[in-house]
Amino acid sequence: MPIVGINYKDELTDALSYLQTYQDPFLYSLQDLDGRYGLDLGLTGAPETFVLDAHGVVYQHLTGELNEHNWQNQVKPCMDALADDAKDQTAKNKACQGL
Repeated sequence: MPIVGINYKDELTDALSYLQTYQDPFLYSLQDLDGRYGLDLGLTGAPETFVLDAHGVVYQHLTGELNEHNWQNQVKPCMDALADDAKDQTAKNKACQGL
C-alpha cells in the first residue's frame, strides 16, 4: 500500500532534510504550508497518522510519533488487512481497531 506524507506547515527545505536524514518512506509528500488540508483531515496536532482504504475511508487515526512499536502493532496489521481482498469488512475493522 502506498504511503503519502503531508508536511504540515513545514518549510520545504526542512521537510526534505528530515526525510533525507530519517529515510523517506513516502510514495508522495505533499506540502500543506497554511494548514488548511490538515484542518480538513481533522488534525489536532502534528505528528499524526491516518490509515485510509482505497475509497478514502479512515480506519485509523493515531496521534503522536509513528514508531516501530505502533507501526508493527497497529498500522501495519491494519494496512495488511485493508489490502487483503479475502478479508470481509468485519475482519478489516477488527484488524484496524487492534481487537
